[in-house]
Amino acid sequence: MKGWIVNCLKSRGGSGWPRDVSKYVWENHEAQLCASGDLLYTWQYDIRWSAQKLRNGGV
Repeated sequence: MKGWIVNCLKSRGGSGWPRDVSKYVWENHEAQLCASGDLLYTWQYDIRWSAQKLRNGGV
């Protein structure tokens, strides 16, 4: 997920709101999410945790 977030932010010039990241992930990875089992139900929560980890790491 961290890679998806970084790709989204790169495509948006380096920043974006959580809804922008979620929209990007859904538009670009919907098939993967739907095929992932339980991740389909938690991916937005997981995205937020991954984004926080990236922030804490200075990315």
